[in-house]
Amino acid sequence: MPMTNLFWLWAFFVHLWFSFRYMKMIKSLLISVLFLAQLVASAQSPTNLENKILYRKEWTLDILLHSNSSWGIGYRRGTHKTYFRHKMYEIELMGMKHPKEIKTQNPIFTNARKYVYGKLNSFYILHGGIGMQRLLNTKPYWGGVEVKYILMGGFSLGMTIPNYIYVIKSVDNMGNYKIETERYNPDVHLQDNIYGNGPVLKGIWETSFHPGVYAKAGLNFEFGGIDQTIWALEIGGFVDGYLTEIPIMAYNTNQRLFTSLYLSLHFGKRKN
Repeated sequence: MPMTNLFWLWAFFVHLWFSFRYMKMIKSLLISVLFLAQLVASAQSPTNLENKILYRKEWTLDILLHSNSSWGIGYRRGTHKTYFRHKMYEIELMGMKHPKEIKTQNPIFTNARKYVYGKLNSFYILHGGIGMQRLLNTKPYWGGVEVKYILMGGFSLGMTIPNYIYVIKSVDNMGNYKIETERYNPDVHLQDNIYGNGPVLKGIWETSFHPGVYAKAGLNFEFGGIDQTIWALEIGGFVDGYLTEIPIMAYNTNQRLFTSLYLSLHFGKRKN
C-alpha cells in the first residue's frame, strides 16, 4: 500500500478513536467522508490484478458491536459488476440502547435482580438496504490485506418491546409479600417496589413498529490469501431516522435520530 494511503488510513483510525471516546457523532461522520474521499483519490492502480479471478457472487454473515452499547447480526450478498465495484444487499438486526440506561438494584433485597429504572421499552432495529462496495487496494497474489469502502442505505424498521418488571406486592401487615410480573409504569412503579427486571420476551406480542430510513459508510479490511473465502473486519458509522420519537426511557428526552460507530466481523464465500 502506498505511503499516502497508509497516512490517511492511520488518520482515519485516530479519528475513530476520538469519536468513540468523545461521541461527537455528526462531526465524526462528516470527517469520515473526507477520509474516504482521500483514500479513493489515492487508490492503488489495477496493475496488481494479474492472475486474479473475478468471482461474480459473494455472501457474508457478520457480527457487529456499535457505540450505543449494543450488538447486531447480519447477512450481506453481493454481485460483482467489475473487480473494483460490487453491488451489495444487506439485512441486519441490532439492539439500540438509550444513553441513560444504567442498571440498578433494590437496596432492601440483597438477592434482587438488576434492572434499568425508567426503561419503558427495549429497542431493536431491522435494516434492509442496498449499496455499493469499491476496492481501494487489492491483495498481492500471496495474500495480505484488501481494503474497500462501502456505502449502504435503505429501510429501517424500529421495534419497541414493552419492558416488564418483577414487582413486590404486600399480602398482609406482617411483612409478607409476593412478587408479580407487570408492565413497567413510571406513575406506579417506584424504586422501592421494583424487585428486578422481568422476563426478556414477556412483551414481545405487544411490539410497536416505527418505520424509518438508514445510511451507512465504512471501511472493509479483508484478510488472507484465498479469494474464495472471505474473512474481513469492517469499521464505520451509520445513522437511523424515524418519523416519530422512539419511547425508550421515561423522565428523559427520547429521540428520532440515532447515530453510531460500529465494528463488525464478516465471514463468507465467493463463487461464479
